[in-house]
Amino acid sequence: MHLRDPVISSLGRNATIPCSFTIDVPIGNSSKTVIWWRKEPYKGPLVYICVRNTGLSGNCTESTGRYSFGGDLTEQNIALRISNVTHTDVGKYFCRIQLDMDAYTSEKIELEVKEPQELRRIYIETTVKGERLVTCDVSGQPPPAVTWTQPENITTSQISNLTDSLVSYSVPASHNTEYTCQIDGEDGHKVAQSIFHRACIQCSCQNHIYLALIGCLGTILAIVLIVSSYVMATLNRK
Repeated sequence: MHLRDPVISSLGRNATIPCSFTIDVPIGNSSKTVIWWRKEPYKGPLVYICVRNTGLSGNCTESTGRYSFGGDLTEQNIALRISNVTHTDVGKYFCRIQLDMDAYTSEKIELEVKEPQELRRIYIETTVKGERLVTCDVSGQPPPAVTWTQPENITTSQISNLTDSLVSYSVPASHNTEYTCQIDGEDGHKVAQSIFHRACIQCSCQNHIYLALIGCLGTILAIVLIVSSYVMATLNRK
């Protein structure tokens, strides 16, 4: 049987695990059984089986959940197709073809699943210290690097690894400035998102309110002290 390098698929997409065999005698309409296991042959979980009895031509049409036939029996190809790949699909697979005259079982075929590189979002946040930041979240395995195309003078970013596959790139926010972060997509196309940071009028208003409240509290405290002093002086004269 002919095997290939480990199969690499992206999360949420379809994967085809190849497996083919070579036999000198034409298989024609002879009986054929296609079997796929996970983890180990014979004893591992059976994920797919297809039986073509003698006299029945054509490819397998059966499907089991997300598993279906992805090959061509006439070309001695018994590939397995998995739809909507998840991280649980990662591991070893084994294929087997049983014919009237013989049977063949493959060595392990590895399936690896990676998270596609994506630009999640761009947004403005305020830190606990009151600093305004423009942040760009990206994900993937490995996470893609971010380039700031607007403003053009940005060369460095604060990088925060939220998880193994989620990373944030942040830069200080300036008033009335447009920011654009960009990544190189897996298909070769650049992906970008933009946001405009306006002057923080609300922040200024809040600051004025806080100052006014502090002033009012100071005035009230002064009045209380004056009244208290007057009362104490009056009591002492008596």
